[in-house]
Amino acid sequence: MGKPTEEGLARGDPEAPGLLFRRCSAGLRRIGGTVTPRCFFVLLLSACVFLSALFWLPPFRRLRSGPGTDDADEMSASIQASFKLQRPISLVASYTRQLEYDIFEEIGVPNTKVSIIALHQLTASNSTYVVFGFLPASKYAAISPVVLSVLRSSLIELVLQQSNLSLTSSIFGKPSSFEVLRFPGGITLIPDQSVPIWQITQI
Repeated sequence: MGKPTEEGLARGDPEAPGLLFRRCSAGLRRIGGTVTPRCFFVLLLSACVFLSALFWLPPFRRLRSGPGTDDADEMSASIQASFKLQRPISLVASYTRQLEYDIFEEIGVPNTKVSIIALHQLTASNSTYVVFGFLPASKYAAISPVVLSVLRSSLIELVLQQSNLSLTSSIFGKPSSFEVLRFPGGITLIPDQSVPIWQITQI
């Protein structure tokens, strides 16, 4: 009655594989007997709820939605402007981060960030209408009056075409039709003192 040799262990019992299979089958039957259809449905529903909640977290929500959706912070931006690009919306949507970077490099001011709010395909054309906004760099801060003044001057120059919005031309081409859509207190543009008062633009 010595210890089994390695050779004996290697040979093993010829009925061992069948015995192991029968044991596994019995175990699976026991598990199947305890998991009723109702229990399985509850487990499936719980998994769906968990995944839905997971994808509503900010990183996943932004990836799922993309620009142009109801992000409360972006849609409520007090400073918004727009322009047109002679590029298809599918291409522009693929480079939103680059577009935000380019805009900030051109007209960005300290303690702010640029966010693409919406992209719209223009009717019967291969062009995209871009709406972007300026937000405080921190959600707990506000844009100071000094920064607002600097930003107002930059936006006015773009509207009056006294300066150009230079983007990565190989991707976005040349933007056109720059407009200011929203600004705290509004912006009054007076292109020429000889223009009649009723032609003064109020934003």
